[in-house]
Amino acid sequence: MKLAKNIILYGPPGTGKTYNTIEYALNILDPKFKGDRQSMKQRFDKYVSEKRVSLVTFHQSYTYEDFIEGIRAETQDGQINYKVTAGIFKKICERAESGRAERRKVFDATVKRLQKMFDNSDGRLILDTVRGRKYTIEYHGDDTFKVFTKESEYNNQSSNEPDFETSLKNVKDIYTKGEKTDRTINSFEKFLLSFMQEELGLKEYDELIEQEKFRVPYVLIIDEINRGNISSIFGELITLIEDSKRSGQSESLSTLLPYSKEKFSVPDNLYIIGTMNTADRSLSMMDTALRRRFDFIEMMPDSSIFEGMYVNGIDIKKLIDTLNERIALLFDRDHTLGHAIFIGIKLASDEDKAFTQLQLAFKNKVFPLLEEYFFEDWNKIRLVLGDNQKQESRFQFVIQEQSEERLAKLLGDEGFELFPEPPLEYRLNQKAFLYPESFIRTYEK
Repeated sequence: MKLAKNIILYGPPGTGKTYNTIEYALNILDPKFKGDRQSMKQRFDKYVSEKRVSLVTFHQSYTYEDFIEGIRAETQDGQINYKVTAGIFKKICERAESGRAERRKVFDATVKRLQKMFDNSDGRLILDTVRGRKYTIEYHGDDTFKVFTKESEYNNQSSNEPDFETSLKNVKDIYTKGEKTDRTINSFEKFLLSFMQEELGLKEYDELIEQEKFRVPYVLIIDEINRGNISSIFGELITLIEDSKRSGQSESLSTLLPYSKEKFSVPDNLYIIGTMNTADRSLSMMDTALRRRFDFIEMMPDSSIFEGMYVNGIDIKKLIDTLNERIALLFDRDHTLGHAIFIGIKLASDEDKAFTQLQLAFKNKVFPLLEEYFFEDWNKIRLVLGDNQKQESRFQFVIQEQSEERLAKLLGDEGFELFPEPPLEYRLNQKAFLYPESFIRTYEK
């Protein structure tokens, strides 16, 4: 499956959004890889260790300075210094830019061949340009080249003062960044890079890049992307993450970062995978500017994984489907119950343990979610659980009753004047969880 550069997996809680980011990431990084969940996780961890994948979770206090770059205070020898520090997004962009990590490896391997040439000639080489110009170069493994434009001048100078000096770092900078480097590039650096390409095999790799459009993909996973202040965190990058505006594209754009004053663009081999919980209404949703730059992939509850599964006579799939149909009717489909909430049932080793897992899922996950969704409107919660259709109260999870005796005990006879009808009282029936029939009657009249 070919994925867009920016995607968001969205859906209700417990539908496996974060779980599936591993599969989506591997589809980008290694599309030919196939294996079970354990082998997928091992391969994913390998890419994380290689820094091809970065993960971050947005929250309300997450900022642009955390994500892109900001000024951080550091204490050194009792003195406070302020330093511009790159955030997780800037760091992965730097690694992804033109496949720089892999290009550096190839460059470093070529440097070893160059160093061997210098070692075999006592640290001095005379190289001829195609235009007949000679460069006399001294290099003694300290990363610095001393360059003399004429061999006669080199031989006649007792102090051997070079015409200029440069370093392997500068040459690597040109190789990895091309003309984007902020330095002034001198002719010798271009010549040395050309020599490494033509004579030391670097050109073959460059041709591979050109022919196959070789760019190693990188992935940034942003969990709970809608929990942060999106406009504030992304800032000017809202424009730059768009496919057509990335570096290497015909409409590419760059910006000047506010703290470091560096020129910055988003490489086109960086993929962003976000997850978004649609039930999280308490926080701001994504703004339109960013929303249109992402492809949205819906992930809804998948009860099919429980097909044909019965626990003490309870049809697990039918139970989940019935609960979700009622929630969608009484609230909306964005607040349905994800299948991951019940996954403990499927993983249980025997039927008794599976029933225990079902009880725990209802007590610790289903009920708290229903209370939050319906703001403790117990009448609607009873409708979701089918308690209103259960004739025997012992099978009702939430019991509804009117208690005149309790009202009189609390408020006295005068209390009846305040309530023309005794108010309804709801209480959780813990014993109902003990009976499989309580769950069966949730989906059967």
